[in-house]
Amino acid sequence: MTTSDPSLIKSFLEHKDKITQCVFSPNMKQIISGSYDGVVLATSLKANARANKFIGHQGPVYDVSINPSSGLIASCSRDTTIRIWNNNASAHCSVLKGHSAPVKSIEFNADG
Repeated sequence: MTTSDPSLIKSFLEHKDKITQCVFSPNMKQIISGSYDGVVLATSLKANARANKFIGHQGPVYDVSINPSSGLIASCSRDTTIRIWNNNASAHCSVLKGHSAPVKSIEFNADG
């Protein structure tokens, strides 16, 4: 095997349905994912580390984004909401309502 051969570093089995989106955190220490199960996960790339699980959406999570400066996580869902999560075990979030249809995409701008 050469150094260019791919190898599995870690697998993630915590979502209960299809994963719709995943992004690396800016520091490359976590993968943030959303799923049809309505859950957002912030999974550490360290061995045996537990994921922060963010529960609150009432439908599939379509997209996730992480703020490059603060580490806040944004998620959007078929439930017509956007949630802004603190990226820690408390999983506190702010809910942004007002859309009349599913929100399918979300992204922080480059400067946060």
